[in-house]
Amino acid sequence: MEKFENMNAKICDLYKPTLSQDDVLNAYGKWSEGGKYDKELPLGVYNGPRYAAEAVNMYIPNKDARIIDVAAGTGKVAEELQKLGFMNLDALDPSTRMLKIAREKQLYKNHIPAFILETGTPILDDEYDGLVTSGGMGDGHIPPKAMHEMARVVKPGGVICLVMREEFLTSAESYKSNALEHEMLDMEKRKIWIQIARNVVQGYVVNRTGVVFAFKVL
Repeated sequence: MEKFENMNAKICDLYKPTLSQDDVLNAYGKWSEGGKYDKELPLGVYNGPRYAAEAVNMYIPNKDARIIDVAAGTGKVAEELQKLGFMNLDALDPSTRMLKIAREKQLYKNHIPAFILETGTPILDDEYDGLVTSGGMGDGHIPPKAMHEMARVVKPGGVICLVMREEFLTSAESYKSNALEHEMLDMEKRKIWIQIARNVVQGYVVNRTGVVFAFKVL
């Protein structure tokens, strides 16, 4: 239990509103050195990638679908997607050091070194059949308005799967007053997407619950 709590504290240190983009990049880059990130967050400790891949498999039946993995890191989600037969994958992550590890694993066709923010993501409109992210939502990471960029790069009829720690929905400063789910609802009211799933899952990371969202782009 102490080991889990220590890992939980380490993870939470990365999700703070006071962290700059450079702080986040440096922290993840340092953690990835020598394969530490992958060794310290195997399946069983961090199950978000498996939940994310299962959601994609459930809502995107076409195994040839072109999918962008946002906040891809070292490729944990892609590893799980490939087990299910998805091979047409691209990665987007701001950490070039983490993307280097993913590139060495030969998981993705393209590697895009960028944050996904409210605007300016270097991807064309309607480029992908699906989008997935696990662990990318929270303070210092993906802001609520960035979900508009997610919807922009996915074709109408495509699916977006967001997997995150459940407690961040209310504890994250950048999501205060339930801002993230309010933005999701507002996007549905504006006919940008429609929510097709919201499932709470156990053991998302270090025994914490997670939530799996799925949306169909309109």
